[in-house]
Amino acid sequence: MPTPKAPPQTNVNATALSLGKDLGRRLRYLRAQIGITQQELAQRTATGPGTAMGRAYISRLEHG
Repeated sequence: MPTPKAPPQTNVNATALSLGKDLGRRLRYLRAQIGITQQELAQRTATGPGTAMGRAYISRLEHG
């Protein structure tokens, strides 16, 4: 009986990195379209005390 072949492996890290970069580009594009800074976007994310994203976090997202 022949030995079954293993399924091809996908590089999960490469896929995640690609998705992160796509998300970052889209976020940066949309932020630019409405004409706000990273700081303004960070302030707009606040929905209650201590819930706002920081500007540095927005920057990291945009850079994938």
